[in-house]
Amino acid sequence: MTTIALSGRVDRQAIAQELEEARARTLLLLSPLSDDDLRIQHDPLMSPLLWDLGHIAHFEELWLTRNLDGPIEFVEMPGLYNPFEHPRKERGKLALPGLAHSIEVMENIRQRVLARLTAADFDSSVPLLQEGYVYRMVLQHEYQHNETILQTLQLKKGDPYPAPRVREFEPGGSAPVVSAPSTTIICWTGSITTPTIPPSTRIRRRPSSRQWMRSANSRYKPTPIRPNSDAPVAAW
Repeated sequence: MTTIALSGRVDRQAIAQELEEARARTLLLLSPLSDDDLRIQHDPLMSPLLWDLGHIAHFEELWLTRNLDGPIEFVEMPGLYNPFEHPRKERGKLALPGLAHSIEVMENIRQRVLARLTAADFDSSVPLLQEGYVYRMVLQHEYQHNETILQTLQLKKGDPYPAPRVREFEPGGSAPVVSAPSTTIICWTGSITTPTIPPSTRIRRRPSSRQWMRSANSRYKPTPIRPNSDAPVAAW
């Protein structure tokens, strides 16, 4: 997991850059996927990817705008993207907006977040603002959903996920730099871009979790249980 450390005096520009870097990672992960890939629930244990995207946005809105401008009324935004109102097993049935609308909402929220950041008083007695705590929390939340999205993509239905293999982030830069092995460098410009990998590049793809389990089940059989044994039967 990527960790964020903000010590001493809080640097507003650094916070803004970290927020942009986290968002670039999120959208890069989704860049090779079709609308169907984004909308369907690939496994009952995982959310549709569009739900993850909306949840990231509304969690950011809740903690970096609403909960900073008034009393903390909610720890999760009520509605479509509330994980308690809509457990994972139900999220595949939700009427989720498409990718374009989701990105538009994310950008609108981000503009309000950045405007609020300029007025944030990090020397105040508000616990959320002390040492930039709430911004670190929201950053870690988006990185955590990056991990969740990757877990979902390991269980992806249909064609295997064509993941970008090399990602480089320019030290101290305002935008992450994405590159494929020995090929063109693509900079984040606010839209989803997929790195181009030369035909001569050979990538050995690791098996997904689903493929690994199928392989394991085909090779190994549960130990037979004696008729009078009290041992529980293994569920394969």
